[in-house]
Amino acid sequence: MRISTPAFLTVLVSLVLAVLAALSHYVTGSLPIVGTHTFGLLLLSYVVLMAGILIPGL
Repeated sequence: MRISTPAFLTVLVSLVLAVLAALSHYVTGSLPIVGTHTFGLLLLSYVVLMAGILIPGL
C-alpha cells in the first residue's frame, strides 16, 4: 500500500473539524453545530485526514 500526501482541501477540512471539536470542548456550553459529540467530531477529523493519506488524489 502506497501512501500519498493529502490535498490541501483535505487537510483544511480535517483542521476545521478538529478546531471545532476543541472549541466545543473548551468553551463554556456547547456549539450548536457540534453539540456534545466532541470525541466523534475529533475522530471524524482523523478519519478524513487518514483517507486523504491512504487514497491518492483525495
